[in-house]
Amino acid sequence: MEDEFWPWFAGLVDGEGCFYVLAYVRPTGNIQLVPGIKIALSSRHEDVLKEIRNKIGFGTIRKDRDRYTVLYFRRQGEIHYVATNLLPYLKVKREACKKLLRILSIMSKHLLEKRLFRKEELLEILKLRDELSDRPHPKGYKDWKWFEQFL
Repeated sequence: MEDEFWPWFAGLVDGEGCFYVLAYVRPTGNIQLVPGIKIALSSRHEDVLKEIRNKIGFGTIRKDRDRYTVLYFRRQGEIHYVATNLLPYLKVKREACKKLLRILSIMSKHLLEKRLFRKEELLEILKLRDELSDRPHPKGYKDWKWFEQFL
């Protein structure tokens, strides 16, 4: 089972998962970045998400309306662990996973050095964020050009 888990989980993420970075401007004018991985399934299959969380050892499960249950990975270390283990087996979302890992590497460097992001680092993160999904962005989506006014 151990050897089969990550390929199986990668197939689930390819079909039902999402790599994302939420970005918004705080009242102070600073840009807040919140990376994550989420997998949404019908609430009838909540047991599958619980099994994944138990197997990996972390993750947060939440109900999203009545129809869906979502497993989130939101801490940088957790995201890095999951993304690194998924990457060799992903097909559809392989490039998005690579981009999220690049974003995490920039964010980790910033934390380790205890400094603010440089403008070029923030722009790289925001541009990669815009490329994480191959679907059209929803109405009201703020792309990297919108955030540039705060840099």
